[in-house]
Amino acid sequence: MTQESKITPEQLSKTIFDTMRAKSILANQNALAHNEVLKRTPAWKGKVKENGNKLILSLIKAEREEFDVVQRAENTLEDFKGQNVIDQAFDRSNKIITLLARMVFTDYDDIETVIMALAKDKSSMLGIARKVNSKKTI
Repeated sequence: MTQESKITPEQLSKTIFDTMRAKSILANQNALAHNEVLKRTPAWKGKVKENGNKLILSLIKAEREEFDVVQRAENTLEDFKGQNVIDQAFDRSNKIITLLARMVFTDYDDIETVIMALAKDKSSMLGIARKVNSKKTI
């Protein structure tokens, strides 16, 4: 590793913080969206309703403080104007959460294995996925 390619502790800290912030924003946005849907079901009563309403208020506050700030910043950057990167990230993460919710919990180890393989060899895993997804279902 050359001297120029080394990351400073400050850069590492900022990268970790920014990554954690992005994860937090997406998690809070997804939680808010799903709880707003749950709010319109018969399950929204008693303690679920009491605690859920408090949670929704907290998530709305978090959205104002984090999500909206990032979205405004995104709109000031020429490379991102009009692309709705934050909205796209939310939509994609929401699709993944929906897929995970449909899975049986016992399959989560297999999902983790697939994700780890994707991280190691993206090209091969995408080739396999495209082949499997192109098969007609019965």
